[in-house]
Amino acid sequence: MFDDKKPISGNEKFAISIDCGNEPANNDSVVTNMNNMIIEGCIFKDDFGGGIALAQVANVIIHDNTFEAGNEQKQNAIHIEDTTSGVDITDNRFYCNTTASGKPLIFMGSSQSQLFRDGSKHIKILGNVFAGIGGATTQGKSNRIIESERSEDIFIARNKMCKMNVFNSPKISFFNVNKQIHIPHTGDNKNECVSYKIKNFDNTETKYPR
Repeated sequence: MFDDKKPISGNEKFAISIDCGNEPANNDSVVTNMNNMIIEGCIFKDDFGGGIALAQVANVIIHDNTFEAGNEQKQNAIHIEDTTSGVDITDNRFYCNTTASGKPLIFMGSSQSQLFRDGSKHIKILGNVFAGIGGATTQGKSNRIIESERSEDIFIARNKMCKMNVFNSPKISFFNVNKQIHIPHTGDNKNECVSYKIKNFDNTETKYPR
């Protein structure tokens, strides 16, 4: 268990990186089981390079951490890629004054060098608070909280995503999705104040609000 109450500052790298292989020669079927390792009680502070990165691992719990960024967010707060599975992101707090880098706070997908690898799957994002995001990014993508590509079996529920300004709501975007994306917008599991778009492999799209 990581349980560090001291601030952790990054510099375009990740404060905690668990990378079990994303080189071309590696076999995608080799995924290291972390046996429900817990990253808990950490404070990722200031203009963080990046908070937590996971690649080709399984069964990690990211719980009750604080991610704070100032005027420039250089990397994702949480970056999950390359066949990583079984990650629970629960009861964390994400504060960022801007998304000037164009990077979402949470990314799930494939590494850039391996675009045809499977992305992440079996990910739960539950009960987190996202606040303080600014307006449109330099890439023209505004208020992206969560972005994912080539992912499946993703459950996003009970998160509080504060409305960032009068023009934009926090956004969730999925691209090249096979199946099983669950984002409740009614009932006890609904997320507060969020819009999303899911683009499927067959080029159909699901949007909310419609």
